Amino acid sequence: MPACKKTLTQLREEQDKATTEYMDNVVALRPLQDEMARLEAELEKMQRRYAAVKEKAHKIAAKVSMCTYRNQSIVIAIEDLEKAEAQQAALKTEKAQAVLARKNMKKGVYSEPILAKVNKLPEVIVELIGTYLPYETLNELLSQDLWRRVVRIGDRKMLLRFILEVTSQPKYLTLLPREEALKKVRFLRGGAHNPSYSWISYWLHDFKKLKTAIYDTLLLAKAGNPQFAHSVLKTVAVLNSRKWRVNKFALERTLTEEDLPLEYQS
Repeated sequence: MPACKKTLTQLREEQDKATTEYMDNVVALRPLQDEMARLEAELEKMQRRYAAVKEKAHKIAAKVSMCTYRNQSIVIAIEDLEKAEAQQAALKTEKAQAVLARKNMKKGVYSEPILAKVNKLPEVIVELIGTYLPYETLNELLSQDLWRRVVRIGDRKMLLRFILEVTSQPKYLTLLPREEALKKVRFLRGGAHNPSYSWISYWLHDFKKLKTAIYDTLLLAKAGNPQFAHSVLKTVAVLNSRKWRVNKFALERTLTEEDLPLEYQS
């Protein structure tokens, strides 16, 4: 017989020890199984609650989005209505001023005293003197019945090229507050893309909004940069001419940070 063979007593002792260890582990396992069952039940309950809360949150978020869109639509409608009323008032004033100006011209009476004297001079001299008149005076003359003249322009492509060319000039940036001017600059120094750049989708506008954008830009120019306004108003004066073609406009340029007014540059 092998010398390593265990005695019966030794085997029974090992059996008792194994049985005791087994029972101890069984006893220790039961509360853990109970805890796992309880946690699984709570997890299932929390998952159902999470799903319910998530569904409710999605519904409320959809309502928030709808309210935001509705509020934006209301704001836009209010702005359009206010702008339309302002334009109607401006149109009424322009019309009254134009009628009065025509009546006065027949009588030799002018809103600017200097114009009454200039009108009596030969045409060549009138043109020469015109170069010495202040831009504000010249702009008022070119602005007679302005809204109606803009509205009468019937070539949408021409208007689109016109507004794009005007708003891509560095002088246009002088008409805007610093924050708005920065949004029109596409590239910063070194060629980096401007993260606050806001693209103007004029071609997405309807015909009336396109004309409104031009009219608003003209008013901005008259108030903020009379010299720039004068060149733009002279263009408006011939926009509806049969001799005028879209290719008369220079291609719009991409504005960069260097195009900003010096006081706007960082």
